[in-house]
Amino acid sequence: MYEGSSDDWQKCSTVHPGGFDESYTLRLDDYWGNILTKQLTEYTETLTGYETIIKYGNTMQLTHPFTVHTVCTFD
Repeated sequence: MYEGSSDDWQKCSTVHPGGFDESYTLRLDDYWGNILTKQLTEYTETLTGYETIIKYGNTMQLTHPFTVHTVCTFD
């Protein structure tokens, strides 16, 4: 869970979901953009998490869907 105020959201442009070994990364730039430009007080979206695996010189990128839910207040 993230809590903050004012411009603190800028520190949260990527997250590593709990419950995993922090190998998945979610980019939140567009997600925050939707919330802030539309001043949404509650927003849910399914985002794609990416995990990059390098094994024996081969690189593979896995994806996994994550549902992100945010409740905001605007002054």
